[in-house]
Amino acid sequence: VHPEDREVVALHMERRQNLKDAGVHQVDFRILRRDGSVRWIGHVCQPVRGVDGELLGIRASNTDITDRKEIEAELRETRDYLENLVTYANAPIIVWDASYCITLFNQAFERLTGLSRREVLGQHIGVLFPPDRREASLKLIFAASAGQRWETVEIDILNIKGEVHTVLWNSAPLYSADGRNVVATIAQGQDISDRKTVELALRQRNDYLAALQKTSLDLIAQLDLHTLLENIVVRAGQLRGTDSGFVDLVDPASGGLVPQIG
Repeated sequence: VHPEDREVVALHMERRQNLKDAGVHQVDFRILRRDGSVRWIGHVCQPVRGVDGELLGIRASNTDITDRKEIEAELRETRDYLENLVTYANAPIIVWDASYCITLFNQAFERLTGLSRREVLGQHIGVLFPPDRREASLKLIFAASAGQRWETVEIDILNIKGEVHTVLWNSAPLYSADGRNVVATIAQGQDISDRKTVELALRQRNDYLAALQKTSLDLIAQLDLHTLLENIVVRAGQLRGTDSGFVDLVDPASGGLVPQIG
């Protein structure tokens, strides 16, 4: 028996000495072969009794389970690798099941929302969306759970401070063993809130420049003062986001204001 497993085997043998402990017992342990190689043994034993209940002996079997143990170790290694990959990824990653309950919530998603994994696991995914956009977001969630893949879908996420982040998502369905039913959906996102803010600022700047250019052209083209002032008020309103405005001119004689526009 391998030195690291001798205590386990000794404990098993001690339990077998207790005839009242009459159930089936199983223990896995390693043995050392003469060539120094290690093999795993699956040991199963149970008491054998006569018709009157008298203990006749112990029936035991030993099976070489080395291949199974090696496969299990490889699966654990792969599982641990994937779990670490998801957990510590820079991008927010989430998994929800067929009932739309969250089953995986990585650290990047915790940073995005301010919510801990413990707080959201088992919760309906709708808790992540702003109330005024929840219905539209859930329609996309339902489509993804039906097998539709997202490529570049924008869905807003609400954090605990009340801030809304625009996230660009892609997703993939996870199927049952027979490949027929979607049992869960995994999605990975990219926070594009800063990019959206920059895009909005650029649009506003372009609108400002376009209005300024049109006003300049009107200043050059218009000879009628009243029409010119009207155009200036309209363009100024466009720049400031208002529909109303006025212009007063100073009367040189009286020094008072003379309404012209508005």
